[in-house]
Amino acid sequence: MWARPPGGYIPEWANNPDGEAPAHCSRALPGQYRNLYYPGMKTTLNLNDQLLADAKALAAQQRTSLTRLIEEGLQLRLRAQATASGRGQVRLPVFKGRGGLVERVDPLSNKALLRALGDDA
Repeated sequence: MWARPPGGYIPEWANNPDGEAPAHCSRALPGQYRNLYYPGMKTTLNLNDQLLADAKALAAQQRTSLTRLIEEGLQLRLRAQATASGRGQVRLPVFKGRGGLVERVDPLSNKALLRALGDDA
């Protein structure tokens, strides 16, 4: 049995002996992690005013809800993150140092390097 929070609402199914939510509450999480007040998670976000206005306009244009638009954006970012981390390390080409510098050219002097390059520069 669930204890009623002070001044809070508990849905009728919360006192179900098997602890399962009814089928119409399919978004409820199993066991102790489910939210008893609402089958979906409610979250407060602090958004830039212009970003929020643009998002609302886009949601209206696409005839969808602001919530759905935010969910899609988060899914895209999470999918991109998973793809990027799955690529592994990039292998960079390394010069093995065969050959070396031309004799009598100071590698610390730009003027000497440009003179050695001659017309190739």
